[in-house]
Amino acid sequence: MPDYEKTKMVIGDVWHIVTLIVLVGVALGTITWTGIIRCQQVPGWCEVYDPIYLSMSGKKEILIVHGDDGIGNPLELQKRLRDPKIIGVQADLEHISRIGQGNLQNYDLVIVEHARTMSTQQMQYFIDFADAGGKLVWTGDSGTALASGDSVLYENDLDENAPHKALSPWARRSGNNTVRLDLLISADYLGNYCENNSCGKETPVGKMIIESTGKHQLIYGLGADQVLYVNSQEPLADFAMVREPESVGSKRVLTLDYGTSMKLKDGEELGRYFPLILTSGIGEKAAYYAQPPELFLGTIIDYENGYKRYIGPTSLFIANMYKFYRK
Repeated sequence: MPDYEKTKMVIGDVWHIVTLIVLVGVALGTITWTGIIRCQQVPGWCEVYDPIYLSMSGKKEILIVHGDDGIGNPLELQKRLRDPKIIGVQADLEHISRIGQGNLQNYDLVIVEHARTMSTQQMQYFIDFADAGGKLVWTGDSGTALASGDSVLYENDLDENAPHKALSPWARRSGNNTVRLDLLISADYLGNYCENNSCGKETPVGKMIIESTGKHQLIYGLGADQVLYVNSQEPLADFAMVREPESVGSKRVLTLDYGTSMKLKDGEELGRYFPLILTSGIGEKAAYYAQPPELFLGTIIDYENGYKRYIGPTSLFIANMYKFYRK
């Protein structure tokens, strides 16, 4: 066979191999973006996929959106994410009054906490962000207090034969439109624990039960019989009692076992078990944390200042959240 024909065959083979690699890369990138697989499931793929994805999309990694009230400590979360012993990544911090549809789309992952008071329009921004493929982590009681002029959605707004009963503060009306964050995060808000129960300093609430046979990445490394704590001396360290709406697809990752039936102040029985971490949507791109990850077990040990507080899986939850939603 003449040399030029051999060269032509080699070039053809190389071209076929390159084409195959590109097609495999595109297919792998697509199923990673949709969340069907996580990049860490393929050895070495995160190191290839992540910089290409951020470069092509023009997105930054993480935005923490906060308000002026509610559960959560956004500065502590930002600090923990920045800590090289945990993650070592810079997360931007923005007040909810400054967010809009445009600047949310600049980020791959948006975390919302300490933002109890929220307008319906602001809530719609986050829904639109998630609908466009963004990854959203919603925490605590964010969005459960209406802004001036807002109104909740009632059951008879959807069915004229239903009672005039509010669905959820996460179900709103905006003109003739409905805004359903409750369906996005698969949670109905019932109230904050310390607003309905007696709380002291580092009050144990109940045991955390691992769902999904302990295999979900958001709770990797969490030991059995861990206890959830709240702290009345630090109002940011409460947790939100929620239940999952009927007929809404979600995955419960972590559950609180209260040990007995919990009651609201008005005497309403809520049951014994409550979701602590839920995921929903295609590829689990939305998640709800009843207590923000930086506050789980409400915990720091500080011997130098004369007190001891139990360290729980705070850093573990933050690291797992980052790896699951960013890697």
